Amino acid sequence: MTTRAWGRAPIVRDLMQAPTVDSEFIRVRTTDVVLDGGTTICVRPIVPDDRQGIAEGLARLSDETRYSRFFRSVDRLSERELTYLTEIDYRDHFAWVATSKETPPSGLGVARYIRSQDEPTIAEASVVVVDAYQGKGIARVLLELLSGTALEHGVTAFRSYALPSNRAVIDSMYKAGTSVTLNDEEGFVRLDVELPAVTGLRDSAMYEVLRAAATGAISLDRQ
Repeated sequence: MTTRAWGRAPIVRDLMQAPTVDSEFIRVRTTDVVLDGGTTICVRPIVPDDRQGIAEGLARLSDETRYSRFFRSVDRLSERELTYLTEIDYRDHFAWVATSKETPPSGLGVARYIRSQDEPTIAEASVVVVDAYQGKGIARVLLELLSGTALEHGVTAFRSYALPSNRAVIDSMYKAGTSVTLNDEEGFVRLDVELPAVTGLRDSAMYEVLRAAATGAISLDRQ
């Protein structure tokens, strides 16, 4: 599953130095996950040292995946964007990464949320999985982790986007209880979905959003 992946470039901050990362904070949140097909991956919070992996991960996405997820062509990320995406506060901006168990490990996917400054209980979310590993359940694992983390930090809804022409998906989101708002100025349909308890994810509107994202029908992030 892939969606718009790398966060919102317009809100890049100027950072004088990399933040200090608590190694114990990362360690206790690092775990191995066995996917349905038997493959074992490692998931953990993102760290500043992941900047090269993020850049390489973008290069491993197909042109079609990049365009359908970013709604535009993206060839590379600037140094400022890489800093913003990897040097985070783990509260208003949180990201989980999935890596292989190889030595050295390779990046497989990233899921992140960025809290809205104007609406602090809402966050724009994103998830991407490199093309070679799509359809294996990695995005579901990352988004379930992201949902739980967001709830812990007071985020109660994720915001996503779809093209107005995608009526089938918009209608299914509406029937599932998702708030649907057409933004004529920007040309997108905004979908706001409440976050359920993680244990209730499969019976919620959020799960319908994940299913739509898995087919590339909607984007969970927009720039």
